[in-house]
Amino acid sequence: MIDRAVRLSDFVPIDALEDAFIDEGKHALAATEPVLSRASVRSTTALVKTDRTSDDVGHTIVREASNWHAQLIVMGTHGRRGISRWLLGSVAGRVAHLAQTPLLLVGTRDT
Repeated sequence: MIDRAVRLSDFVPIDALEDAFIDEGKHALAATEPVLSRASVRSTTALVKTDRTSDDVGHTIVREASNWHAQLIVMGTHGRRGISRWLLGSVAGRVAHLAQTPLLLVGTRDT
């Protein structure tokens, strides 16, 4: 997911930031291909972008899941609590609130 929303706090030119996000996303998808090819279920990946001004990551995930006729949305979650969750928000929480598609949240392990 490439979050293209323009924020007043952005100090890096938006095009340079977006290009960096796209490169990072391509690397992440390339790393998942061998894992997904060994899975016993059919899977599809795509690099998706939010609209620049009228969109957010949660809505984009839900919209794409609907467009793909997804049977399940799987998301990782940081499990933030307290002030950090209040300040940063929760994409997983937003998707859980919006989605009609079943949602599987995978938490991080404490290391």
